[in-house]
Amino acid sequence: MAFLFKSGDSDRKNQTETLLLDALRMLADIQTRLAALQERIDTVERTLAERLPPDILTERKFAQEVQGSDDIIGQIISKVEELSKAKSVRDILESRVVEQKPSPVEAKRMEVITGLLQQHGKISSDDLANLMGLSRTRCNEYFKRMEEIGIVEPVLVGKEKFYRLS
Repeated sequence: MAFLFKSGDSDRKNQTETLLLDALRMLADIQTRLAALQERIDTVERTLAERLPPDILTERKFAQEVQGSDDIIGQIISKVEELSKAKSVRDILESRVVEQKPSPVEAKRMEVITGLLQQHGKISSDDLANLMGLSRTRCNEYFKRMEEIGIVEPVLVGKEKFYRLS
């Protein structure tokens, strides 16, 4: 600091040094406060992360899920094209379940069930059993099989389970 001042400027030199020391103290105080604020922000972020249910779609999760959307869209388009080429439920069943093809009787019954679902919208196993003259258990098996294939989906109304076309 001595090189900035002439020999007669000691008062000004002392004032400048005092101002510089005060400025350094203020900077150190600001740094301490900033560190404390950053620590509070980190604590709040951790608390929010702990309190948010895992199924909430955050912006970060959304970005991660959207990254592979082109592949998914391509798969959906190919499946829709495949299904649009199918002539009947039997074709869909044969294309989707290669390892366990339904018997001709099962395929025919599934076609009838599909027709009933188109006609009625949704049907319970009891209703289907009455309409087809089968046991409720057997109707549940058909619905389960058709659900695995992706033809029907379950709908709960109160305690009763109905099925509708997917």
